[in-house]
Amino acid sequence: MNLRLDTQVDYSGGRRKNLTLFHLRMHDLRNREYSLRRYCRESGREVCHTVQKHQKPIAGKRPSFTRSVSNALASLRSKSESKTPTAPSLKRADSGYESMNPPDDDEEESRPKSDDPSKSASQLPTNVTKLEFSNYAQVYVTRRGGKSNRRYDFEYWGTSYAWRRVVRRENSTEETSYDLVRSGSNQAIAHIVPTPMPMFQAREEAAKGGWIPPSEMWVSDREVIRNSTDISDIIVATGLIALVDDCINQRFHSKQSRQLVIPMASLKMNMEYVGPQRLINEVFNRPSARGATPSKQPTPLRHMSHP
Repeated sequence: MNLRLDTQVDYSGGRRKNLTLFHLRMHDLRNREYSLRRYCRESGREVCHTVQKHQKPIAGKRPSFTRSVSNALASLRSKSESKTPTAPSLKRADSGYESMNPPDDDEEESRPKSDDPSKSASQLPTNVTKLEFSNYAQVYVTRRGGKSNRRYDFEYWGTSYAWRRVVRRENSTEETSYDLVRSGSNQAIAHIVPTPMPMFQAREEAAKGGWIPPSEMWVSDREVIRNSTDISDIIVATGLIALVDDCINQRFHSKQSRQLVIPMASLKMNMEYVGPQRLINEVFNRPSARGATPSKQPTPLRHMSHP
């Protein structure tokens, strides 16, 4: 739940030491709540904090399966049960369908409104992550495309950018990297490339629970390096958000489907049709012959008295 962005600093005598430039603390992966700080985790210099945007579902629409289940339960209820008076203090508990639909306007006004949209159960998450910087700038990173052509779009000072996901396959290995480009240009500004690791180090990293591969990040555009604006912080923040979000989708939301092939030529089934009356007799163990035709009238129940 913590990422460090380090760089190597050369000292006199040929010594090299790692210096932490940024630290990303991930509070909540589901809601994309992160805090990006300069230098270390305890530093009070926060660059930005992030949260996932939510939206309200379309009002007046309920999933079809909930309607079918509710109608089936209503049809099974007897008339006597529906007419049975209940005490005024007893109330039917929420079955869960009400929470899936947005509340009415009157109910929504009576409830306290939360500033955090993720705390509302009636709102659905989107593919947009909101970044709020310390200089009051707001950047929205939007995930678009599928696994093969996924990218993360954002806009800063009227210019559109995108972190593009690039997959390189060599023999049996697969390497996923990210390139930052401007709109209308294919020339990369910055890069995020995974660090090559030997097999034993990769296994050790997996045993520790690491789910984000160690990577290298650098800026290749000289104009960005010479620029004195905050575009460097924007590149670092959006790049880390794209890397973490893609790793979350690859590790926790990946769908691996397997196809099961059954040879139908060698499969033979001897099935017999069972009518509804016979099915009832079999369930209640009625004394009827297996091959006989069931009667239309059910056997009456008689009271047996013991001497």
